[in-house]
Amino acid sequence: MLLYGIIGEKIDGDYFAQELNWLGREFDEINIRINSMGGDMEQGLSIVSEMRASRAFIITTVEGVAASMAGVIAMVGDERRMNDYARIMLHLAYYVDNKGNKIDGEKLSKKDKKALDQMNGILTDILKRTGKDEEAITKILKDETWYTAETAKAEGFMSQIMDTTKKQLAAMEPLKLVAKMMENENFNHLNNEKPMKRIAAKFGLKEDATEDQILEKIREADAKSADELVEKFLVIGKALGTVTEGKDGNEEKVKRLAKADIELAAEMYLAVKDEGDDDDEGGEKAEAKAKGKKAEAKSNEKNITIAELVKAMKGEGATLKPEKFEDLTAEQVEELREKDRKKYVALYKARYGFEPEIED
Repeated sequence: MLLYGIIGEKIDGDYFAQELNWLGREFDEINIRINSMGGDMEQGLSIVSEMRASRAFIITTVEGVAASMAGVIAMVGDERRMNDYARIMLHLAYYVDNKGNKIDGEKLSKKDKKALDQMNGILTDILKRTGKDEEAITKILKDETWYTAETAKAEGFMSQIMDTTKKQLAAMEPLKLVAKMMENENFNHLNNEKPMKRIAAKFGLKEDATEDQILEKIREADAKSADELVEKFLVIGKALGTVTEGKDGNEEKVKRLAKADIELAAEMYLAVKDEGDDDDEGGEKAEAKAKGKKAEAKSNEKNITIAELVKAMKGEGATLKPEKFEDLTAEQVEELREKDRKKYVALYKARYGFEPEIED
């Protein structure tokens, strides 16, 4: 996610938090790339709150400037990165007038001063999680402190400095650095250039393939995986006798239903009667039971049950052991990364063409 621009003006913090919430339910890792001079604290706190609530592993990467509220957001990541030429600035909260100018504290009412103290208390509590004590954080905020990548890492605010090979930007003034980042599209994709080339190569595309071309290949791969699962579904249905081939068969109809709603298709075409029912069943029922046993045997051979098949198609499977990274649910990816890192790396590399970055 790109946090590029002023929060409350170019960036709607509340909407950003909603998008982050959705992504957190779909993906296990999210990178928030920051280039912002800060902005509205209330909207910024919406982002901070969702970052702390998200079950996803949040990476923050300061790519230009993370000043004021944007600097606070940068500090909330589970992992915090910073381009080698980037800057962070932290300061106390303050009120602004209709023109965006800072209001002198002496002109504030007693009520506004009290509210401002509470807001600064919130900032202090958030930043204390970086390991600094309250006294140190208070001094940093009061002094309106600027940090280079090196000083931020030395203070324990950043966990990693990203080598961009663009050293000439290190001496640039903060406001000019923001402008440079915003106007130069190449910098927006600086850290993703090499991985994107590797992904393109994985799908047989040229190195200069566009994101749309790569995404189309990924969609094709996902569709192929879904089609393979529907084919397994049809194999079981045919063994049960509920899916039939030929001119008068229902195979095509069942296939369309399975692609649209695998759970409904399972309820309609993969129901097998318990052996304890209808002891005096006739020839047709006996034959259906025999087919059911045959289907069960086939299912066991493939190490997949009907329930698991349905869960896999719905992205809920917990007992399946997919051999493809794209078949794993977010929970399975997290579990695999923690318990079997070797397999996680192998599956990830098979999917994307390069190994993931994993830090202990």
